[in-house]
Amino acid sequence: MANSKKDLTIEQICELMPKVELHAHLNGSISDSIIRKLKLQNSLSTPCDSTDNNRHDDDCIPTEKRLKKTDRTGEDEEDDSHSTNNIKSSLMPKVRLELDGKPSLSECWKAFAKIHQVIQTPEILFQATCEVIHNFVKDNVIYLELRTTPKKIHDIPSKQIYIETVIKAIKHCVEEDKLPIIVKLLISIDRGNSARNYLENVCLAQLYMNLEPEIVVGLDLCGNPNTGDTKSILFALNFSKKMGQRVSVHLPEVINENETKLFLEHGANRVAHGQYLHPSTGGTEELWKILKDSGICMEACITSNLISGVSPTLEQHYVKLLHDDNIPFTICTDDCGVFNSNLSQEYKKFVQLVPNLSKHELKMLCIRSTTYIFGDTVLQANLAQQINTWWDHNVGA
Repeated sequence: MANSKKDLTIEQICELMPKVELHAHLNGSISDSIIRKLKLQNSLSTPCDSTDNNRHDDDCIPTEKRLKKTDRTGEDEEDDSHSTNNIKSSLMPKVRLELDGKPSLSECWKAFAKIHQVIQTPEILFQATCEVIHNFVKDNVIYLELRTTPKKIHDIPSKQIYIETVIKAIKHCVEEDKLPIIVKLLISIDRGNSARNYLENVCLAQLYMNLEPEIVVGLDLCGNPNTGDTKSILFALNFSKKMGQRVSVHLPEVINENETKLFLEHGANRVAHGQYLHPSTGGTEELWKILKDSGICMEACITSNLISGVSPTLEQHYVKLLHDDNIPFTICTDDCGVFNSNLSQEYKKFVQLVPNLSKHELKMLCIRSTTYIFGDTVLQANLAQQINTWWDHNVGA
């Protein structure tokens, strides 16, 4: 006998309920199965190893060993020796990381770098983006904000072509494949690059927010937290703010009280991660108070923080502190392909962390997530209604 709406367990609800995903890096969402599919479709052969230990950005092209030559200003130069036709034949890289394997943070960076060996052409980027979106639909995600750093890499000739290819894939999934999902895009700036590069990506974000306002909705600051000049980053963020862009900022993934305070006070719309804010997890009372007073929404990426070692254990993850202090937050995947997770599993981890969570509280957490999207109030209300209708029909909570 099929479960009635009173029979669903909270774990089953996590899988079946419509969900909102606000922190998903495009390349980090590319799974091993997608890579295998891309290889078969495109007859790819790619290097299987990367010895670089620098996670360069959200999609993590290595800082020191890029597949394109990079000068000290962060500007890419052409390097035909690394074109698609000249890449040496070898086994496909395995990018998936398991929690039980206890990989180091440097191993996480290597996994991200390997993905860049696969995304060699605009066509492959298009295919990969479509596959990622399809996977989120399978997980009952109804609203998705992808984020990615535009790159001139391999046979992708410019950052503009990179962005336009991702936009084309988003449109294809919604308009041609008729997928039941709304997909938006954030343009990322990588703090490991130059100040000039920061401003270039802010300008690209504004350009495509004007050209494609229904798709490109904001800016993301990401990258290796041990890199970048704080003043230059803040200058770029202030430039972005003056243009009215909505911004999500990664911090703090390492302990850096002064920078964290500056970024929180800058007025970001959302903040990703945040393990080192509360005094019990490496932060301070002052940082936690700034967060509470700001009303900024935290993007909580539980599996990502566990596998990368940012959070030592599930019990020590800061998301429970957010819940207990009524600080706005939303559950996210970060890099579901590399970390072998999905949004349903992230919600299950949250339920495990807060064992007394009621079904009604879970429902309200999902509905509140709609208020943090980079979209207007009409879209927020439509998403909230869609979630509420599902709960009424299937759970009754």
